[in-house]
Amino acid sequence: MKCRTDIILIGPMRVGKSSTAKILSERLNKPIINLDNLRRTFSEQEKINVDEFRELIDTGQICKYYETSRAFELKLVNFVINEHCDCIFDFGGGNASYESDEHTLRLKEMLAPFNNSFLLLPSNDLIDSMMTLNRRSINRPPKFQPLSEEQLKFNNKILTFHFAHSIAKHRILNEHMSIEETANTILEKLTFN
Repeated sequence: MKCRTDIILIGPMRVGKSSTAKILSERLNKPIINLDNLRRTFSEQEKINVDEFRELIDTGQICKYYETSRAFELKLVNFVINEHCDCIFDFGGGNASYESDEHTLRLKEMLAPFNNSFLLLPSNDLIDSMMTLNRRSINRPPKFQPLSEEQLKFNNKILTFHFAHSIAKHRILNEHMSIEETANTILEKLTFN
């Protein structure tokens, strides 16, 4: 199996995936593919009715949304990694939690060729990580909304569930790092063989 040169960033909301992806993109001259931004287009292309998903999001039921949309998310990941190469994939917070063993196994198979998959977490300690993510949520610029209670619960799921830890080939603990330092750490760990 041929290894891919793409970079995959996985992790909970507010861990710095998108900001890190921007720095990596500038330094490596690779485009960013953000799965959160492609969901609507992909669902229309695949003629998937996402009204049920949209209603769950609109009513703040983030955990329920992610529980019911796993099969859709797997199709989205499969589509994106087959349509794009030599990119930086920002998987968004939603692709860091798969509770079904079947879904987890399927995603592991899809991501096997990617040596540069990174799980970004504040720390190895669950409580420290939650406190850091909550603090980052509150201290956002005005254009960003703080995370809702439901989003905070979802982050907790990501931090405690083994999926993301088993998928990513590398783990970056960035509680005491700037986004620039996080990007530098990733650059040091990249392998293209």
